[in-house]
Order: sequence, then structure tokens, then C-alpha cells
Amino acid sequence: MALIQCRECGKQYSTQAAACPVCACPTVRADRDAGGGAIPVVTTAPVVTEATGKHWKRLQLVGILMMLGSCVAIIGSAGGSAKGDTSGSMIGGGLFLAGVVAFIYGRAMAWWHHG
Repeated sequence: MALIQCRECGKQYSTQAAACPVCACPTVRADRDAGGGAIPVVTTAPVVTEATGKHWKRLQLVGILMMLGSCVAIIGSAGGSAKGDTSGSMIGGGLFLAGVVAFIYGRAMAWWHHG
């Protein structure tokens, strides 16, 4: 394993690395063509595809679970509404609304923080 010097920060790192571990500058590797001339090949650092934090995903999941729970509460209180008791459907409606707000807030914050 050979060491090379970073062209940006000057620190030494392995030739096997795709980028400098200190400043993330991509490694430039010189390959040889058929005539023996050097062909510079730039290898890029790995791209992070998962940028959204778990906090915002968790909030979205809580919102979905609240909406599902409200559906269960509304369906469960359907028998009581025939007797004039609408407290279960009121609680279910409030829970559904809170779930929608939590889900939308989680989506908006995930977009805001990570594009």
C-alpha cells in the first residue's frame, strides 16, 4: 500500500482510498494508455444517498400510526354513536388531525434539512 499526498490539504493517505479522509478531495490516479502515456483518471468519493435523519422519519411514522389509530377509534365507536355517544368519534377525529399535522411537519422538516 503506497501513500500519496493530497493535492488540497497536503496530508498523506493511501492510494487505495477514493478520496482524502481529511478534506474529501477525490484521488487522481494515472493510468497508462497503449502508447505508455499517462491518462489521468479521477475517482470520486462515494455518494451518500440517505441524507434524511431518523428523527424526521420517526415523526412521519408516528403521524401515520396516529392516523391508523384514529381510524380504529372511529370504527370502534360506530356502535356507540347509535346510542348518542360521539366521544369516540371526536377523539378519533382529533387523533387523525394530529396525525396529519405530525406527518406533514415531519415531511416538511425532512425536506427543509436535507432538500
